[in-house]
Amino acid sequence: MNNKKRIRVYSILVVVLLVTSLIVRVTLTRMQRSKSEYPELAEGKSIVSIWLKDSYYSESIRSVVDKYNYENNDNIYIDYHTYAADYFNLLRLAMMTRDKPDIFQFGFYDFLKDQELFTLNEIGIDYSKALDNNVFYYKGKPMGVKVAGNTVKFIWNKDMFEKAGLDPDRGPRNWDDVIKYARVIKEKIPQVIPFEFPAAGFYDLKVSIGETSVNQGDIYTSFWDYKNGKYDYNYSKDILEIYNQMYSEGLISRNFNTISKNNIREDFFYKKTAMAISVYEDKTYFLTNKFLDFDMGVTTLPKIHGADDENYYFMEDVNCLVANKNEENVDSIRKVYQWLLDVCLNNEEIDILKFKSEYYQVFEEYDRHDNFTFEKKDPTATLGFNQSNINNLFYDGIRGTKKVEDVINRLNGFMKNFTDEVKQIEKNYFDNYVDKE
Repeated sequence: MNNKKRIRVYSILVVVLLVTSLIVRVTLTRMQRSKSEYPELAEGKSIVSIWLKDSYYSESIRSVVDKYNYENNDNIYIDYHTYAADYFNLLRLAMMTRDKPDIFQFGFYDFLKDQELFTLNEIGIDYSKALDNNVFYYKGKPMGVKVAGNTVKFIWNKDMFEKAGLDPDRGPRNWDDVIKYARVIKEKIPQVIPFEFPAAGFYDLKVSIGETSVNQGDIYTSFWDYKNGKYDYNYSKDILEIYNQMYSEGLISRNFNTISKNNIREDFFYKKTAMAISVYEDKTYFLTNKFLDFDMGVTTLPKIHGADDENYYFMEDVNCLVANKNEENVDSIRKVYQWLLDVCLNNEEIDILKFKSEYYQVFEEYDRHDNFTFEKKDPTATLGFNQSNINNLFYDGIRGTKKVEDVINRLNGFMKNFTDEVKQIEKNYFDNYVDKE
């Protein structure tokens, strides 16, 4: 019997190793195939590679990179690549090979822990043109600059509002309105999901739960309390109770936890949902990929309480430029990083963080960002906790399988235990992430 169990265990291990090996081999092959052969233009020049995740601005950057390659006198050639949903997996694998990108959008906390990145001071970058909130710090050291971000808005299908007897030109002012409108839509247009919000992953939940809660206290979308130096999920109570009520009444999808921001823009385009939480990327999607054949409304996020402020944070799952610690090519990396940083912050061709809609007035609300800032003192990106635990507890609260109070206690307990472990390793770690102003 023991021999049979042992053989079964060995067989499972062998299968797992074979599958893992195959996945790694296929992924590396894909990476290799995606790499362009260097043109004659690069011959004899120092090569600096840049990796970015596909975004609303990545193709604009490609155009200025091409221009740089043809016109620069630095004897440098930029090897530029963008990747879509597989960016993070490809980046992690690449960092274990000789094909490490020199400059890339930050992906994993262990790059910091393992000291694989230059600080901006080490590489000699002048980041004075960037606002202080744009700078990404690790243990008080500047590691990179955040060059882009999504505004978060509320959208609705005006045609559906009119069909349901609602004012198509007036979006919900508060979350009581959202619930009331959703009930009317469910009654009048039963085949439509009244309201959707992104929830498929940790980043999505920062948008739909974190962003809607930030005006409840001194917190970021991660629920990091930057005044008291701890994670505090008590501020999520109101929005969780709202989502739980909407779930119990069938006003949101039963499989809400599988819906990403990409799913939402598709559902909105195909008229499967009437209202949704939306991000700036959706604007460019509707302008370049799929043009809406109905009128839409865009407004700020509804308030939870009437006296709430309307101060929010730019959202992005990866938006910070960092530099790989490549000592052999440091001068070229410095020049390209400085050039790219200046381009992203100042070049009208890229227009990152300027959010302009010159010809489409309906999208102007996406462009309004005076009340948005970056999360300056948030340690979340530097930590390696199990994000799925956070996600699942939020899901339990929305479904009602756990009471909201219990969910909040578990969230606070989980993150307290984790941060206590970090403090045991480095006592004053979180002192760098407290805003003393």
